[in-house]
Amino acid sequence: KHQSLHRQIDALANYGINERFIFSDKYSGKILDRDGLNELLTIIKPGDTLVVKEIDRLGRNRKETKELILFFVKENIDLVCLEMPYLKEFIIDKIKENEGF
Repeated sequence: KHQSLHRQIDALANYGINERFIFSDKYSGKILDRDGLNELLTIIKPGDTLVVKEIDRLGRNRKETKELILFFVKENIDLVCLEMPYLKEFIIDKIKENEGF
C-alpha cells in the first residue's frame, strides 16, 4: 500500500499538482470519514479542480463515491481522473441527468 501511495503522489506531481495540495489518508478508501478528505473538503471551493489518480481513491463504496461526485458537481468543482480521462464527462452527464440539473 505504501508503494501505491507513492505512485499516486508521483502521478499527481507529474500532472503539476503542488505537493501542499496533495491529500492522503492512512485509512482504507472504504472509510469515508478520513482526515485528508475532510481537510480537502474544508478548502476546496467552486471553480477548483480536484485531480485523482483513480476514481476509487474517493471511496470504494459506490454510493459514497457517487455522493462525493454529486457534491463536486453541485459545488461547481471540476473532477479529473488521471487513469480514466473520459470518465469525468460520463459520470457528470449521468449525475446531471439523474439529478435534474
